[in-house]
Amino acid sequence: MLRKFLSLVLAAVAVLCAVWTFRPEFLPWSGVTTGVDAFSAAQYMRETMAREPQHTSFTFRDPALDRTELFRTLEATWAYAFSLSTTVQANGVMEVSVLVEHQAAQEQAAVLARGIVQHAVTPAMTLRERLRVLHDYVVRHATYDTDTAASETLEQGTGADAPFTAVGALVDGKAVCAGYARSYMLLCDAAGVDAVYIADEKMNHGWNAVRVYDQILYVDTTFDDPVPDRGDKVSSTYFLVNGEQLATDHQWDRAFYDKLIARLLPESLGDAQRLYDLGLLPEPPRAAQMAQPMRESARAALEQVTGWSFAQDTTLGEAAHRVWVALSGDKLGSALLAQGRIDADTARKVGLTIK
Repeated sequence: MLRKFLSLVLAAVAVLCAVWTFRPEFLPWSGVTTGVDAFSAAQYMRETMAREPQHTSFTFRDPALDRTELFRTLEATWAYAFSLSTTVQANGVMEVSVLVEHQAAQEQAAVLARGIVQHAVTPAMTLRERLRVLHDYVVRHATYDTDTAASETLEQGTGADAPFTAVGALVDGKAVCAGYARSYMLLCDAAGVDAVYIADEKMNHGWNAVRVYDQILYVDTTFDDPVPDRGDKVSSTYFLVNGEQLATDHQWDRAFYDKLIARLLPESLGDAQRLYDLGLLPEPPRAAQMAQPMRESARAALEQVTGWSFAQDTTLGEAAHRVWVALSGDKLGSALLAQGRIDADTARKVGLTIK
């Protein structure tokens, strides 16, 4: 009897080990997230920590998930400076812990960014105008920290000291490139604009990428701030330049970031950006909304403008593209212009030609 019992116990243990090794998602108490790449894992981590700030430990299992890519992806999409602690088990399970040093100070910078946007950005501004106002704010209010730049690098520094974070640029008024780029990212987020943080260790430099309608363009607030500081002097040499222009004096892992940006800043976002600038959407569109069914406010606005009826599962990306194509034709754009629903000057700025 005892021998039979031990055999059953050993068999149960063997089954559990097999499940843990090959299908850990069947063990609900394990908290394992499976079938993820670096992009989806980073997205899951950001969304989880936004809902539950104390939830900073995650467990993943996917052979394609790379620790370095996960860090770089999270860094590109999250304005906070942080570090990752990872442990990979024999069965391929990766345990990840996120540490945000000086979190209270970084959260203070985020609150400040929202206040800055409320005073600096108006609904009448186009996307380019919003991006320019935020670019100029960073350049005018931050001084490049040459002492920190000389003693630490993006690779060797802690990455959590104030000059490397938005705290340096927005609160202390003194930062290195990482602080400039992260503060610009925070300001863009507060203004309803998606921005990507790009870092290159060989160049020891960081800057941002944004989508402006049908283009991916780059902003380097650090390079546009003279050293030594000249107060309100603001350069626009590195404001909304394309990849070829930037590559003349910048280097970065373009294969990695181009692939990442294609997912972070999809083409459909550009059509929605144009509609918002024309006053046809009630709130700035975000990249995460493009593949999701439209919110009722957006549905009502577009149905009123077009006279169409959109299915409940129509995504914002699909609807925005359909409306933009119609606006670019001969009838809808002309009708809205005649009705005073859109402004001719704004139409020109977003690339809408009405005959």
